[in-house]
Amino acid sequence: MKFRLSSSYGVMEEVRNGPHTGVDLAVPEGTTLRSIIDGVVTNVFDGSGNIGEGVKILGEDKREYIYGHMSDVDVKVGDKVHFGDVLGESGNTGNSTAPHLHFGVKEDGEFVDPSVLAPKLDSITGDIGIDKSVPWYDIEGRVDLAMESAKENMKEEFKEMIYDFLRAVRDVVIELADIIALLGGGIFIILGAWKLKNANRWVSIIFVSRILIKVLLGGYIG
Repeated sequence: MKFRLSSSYGVMEEVRNGPHTGVDLAVPEGTTLRSIIDGVVTNVFDGSGNIGEGVKILGEDKREYIYGHMSDVDVKVGDKVHFGDVLGESGNTGNSTAPHLHFGVKEDGEFVDPSVLAPKLDSITGDIGIDKSVPWYDIEGRVDLAMESAKENMKEEFKEMIYDFLRAVRDVVIELADIIALLGGGIFIILGAWKLKNANRWVSIIFVSRILIKVLLGGYIG
């Protein structure tokens, strides 16, 4: 992770009246903060409360995502946001002892442990863009790699198509070589049989021709 996890979910600390309701990332003031979810902004905190300036987003998954202690908010209530959209900048507002981002998640009105989302949050925080090397987790901890998996599957399917094509070409070349060798050998035998006299000549030619036709047609002549 780019930023240190300075406070975990549920810890008891002197600066709070109860267990910590989220996680804190020690990000410098002015760091770009981005939305971790597609959703709608339902609240913009004005800085008068403990959480300072901040944003609450109602995600499409029906959970609420809370960003606190911001120094600047670039969205307003009612704005639709998508994953990666800029929300504003981190700060040191409200009940805060140092610049950091407070991040919390509510489900059915109750705070839940957002720790599993810390790598994903960390990867989209800051000015260097999204770090695609970090696995992105949802709130249950399931890895969301659908797009990457699809790309890999496409690559594997393309490679398999190439292999199948090359194998087919190889088989055709081998079959052509066998057919050419068979025809050449048969013609050579027929020409040799032509030197025989009378009935022996035609018996030999018919016999060899019959064998050639049978082989070329896949043995369908009895």
